[in-house]
Amino acid sequence: MDLGDYFSFVAVAVAIFALFYSGRQAHAAKDSAEAARDSAIAAEDQARAVEDQTQLQRDLAKTAAEPRLWADIRGDDATGHALVLLLGNSGPSLARNVRLTFDPAPPATVDIKLTLEILERGIASLAPGRTLEWILGAAHNSVDWDMNNEYKVRLEADGPFGPLEPLEYVIVVSNLKGSHPTPTGNLHAVAEELHEIGKATNQLRRSIMQLQPPPVDQPIESSIPVRPPIEASIPMEPLSGDGS
Repeated sequence: MDLGDYFSFVAVAVAIFALFYSGRQAHAAKDSAEAARDSAIAAEDQARAVEDQTQLQRDLAKTAAEPRLWADIRGDDATGHALVLLLGNSGPSLARNVRLTFDPAPPATVDIKLTLEILERGIASLAPGRTLEWILGAAHNSVDWDMNNEYKVRLEADGPFGPLEPLEYVIVVSNLKGSHPTPTGNLHAVAEELHEIGKATNQLRRSIMQLQPPPVDQPIESSIPVRPPIEASIPMEPLSGDGS
């Protein structure tokens, strides 16, 4: 092998080594690019998950702050002898422009045409915890009711964040047959209240007796010592015959 062939062999070896090294560098660069792309995708997925979680919490907070409206037909809680229409707000915020419609009209033995017109036009506002009540007639006169059974209810209103999602459901009045509404309160609660009133009355009577003055014929004892008269403490000398 002459000198030229030797340098040619060395050049070929260097070229092969450079090609091998370049290939490894390219492969490493490709792996690094793929890892960077995967990391970017993971970061995007994580950011999207955080955004979705934030939106979910925002929606839950919005839902929790909105009014919760309901309507019902049942026996009244005061006497249990009347069938009443109730419209309430169990949510934490004020409901505005509350509209209630029935299909068909709810059963009644009294004239409720004006009431239904007001409910369809809308009530200006319904405060949190407020319940409105309208009498539909005597609950025990079941023979007088128009027993269509199913009455479709639709509730619409505006909340603090805009219009609420309309609420629709069915009230079946015949389900009330055989039920016995119980008036609020009971004899035990009345007895407890009377007992508390008696205790307060006795305490007030004792306080009044302590504030009354003693009788007039009873001497009042005093803790202040009584001093003798001034004249008794000065010695008196008899006057002489000439008056001096």
